[in-house]
Amino acid sequence: MKNTLITSDMLLGDVVSLFPPATRTFNSLDIDYCCQGQRPLAAALAEKDLDADTFTAGLNQAYADYRARTDNPVDPSTLSNEDLIQLILDLHHAPERLLLHDLDELINKILVVHFEHDERLLKDLHRQFALLKMDLEEHFADEERVLFPAILSGENKTAIKALIDDLEKEHDAAGDLLKSIKALTHGYQAPDYACPTFVVTYKKLQTLTEDIFLHIHKENSVLFPRFA
Repeated sequence: MKNTLITSDMLLGDVVSLFPPATRTFNSLDIDYCCQGQRPLAAALAEKDLDADTFTAGLNQAYADYRARTDNPVDPSTLSNEDLIQLILDLHHAPERLLLHDLDELINKILVVHFEHDERLLKDLHRQFALLKMDLEEHFADEERVLFPAILSGENKTAIKALIDDLEKEHDAAGDLLKSIKALTHGYQAPDYACPTFVVTYKKLQTLTEDIFLHIHKENSVLFPRFA
C-alpha cells in the first residue's frame, strides 16, 4: 500500500491492510472490516453516528506512531500468493484449530457446572459454538485441500473464482455466528456467578473472534481480490 494517510473514503479492508492495529478500534465499535471489508470507512462511521473527520484524525495519529516503530508486522498485501497462504496457515488456521479444541471442552464444562445459573444462556452458547466449530473445520479443509492447492498449482482464475465465491459465503456465515455469540455473551462479559473457568472461556472466545476476523480480512481483502 502506498497510501500514507487514512481517509474516510478508503475501504475498511484497505485501512486494516495499511494499519493492522486499527482492528482493535474496529472490534471495540463492532465495525465489521472482514466480511464487509469492501465498504468505505465513512459508511461504517455513519452507521455508528461517529464524526468521520474526528475519527480519521485520531486514526492517522495512531498510524503515524505505528509507522515510526521498527517491529511492525509484515504487510500481507506485499506477499506472494505462496507466502500469504503460508502466513494464513501458520498464524490463523493452526492457532484457531487449537482454540476451537480448547473451547469445545471449556464450553461443555461450564454448561454442566453452571447449568442451574442460566440454562438458556449456556445451551444457546453451546449450540452456536458447535455450529461455528463445525463450519470452521469444514471451511479450513475446503481451503487447505481445494482452494490453496488450486492457487499454488496455477489453475485458471475462472475456476479459482468459483471456489472463492462459495468460501466468501462461508465467511459471511461464520461472521454472523461470531457476532451472535458476542451478543449472547454481552461482549464476553462473564456474569457475576462466573468461576475462573467461565472467565477463561469468554476470554478465549474473544481471542478466537478477533483472530478469525483478521483471518477473514486477509482472505477477503487481500488474497481473494487477486482472482476477481
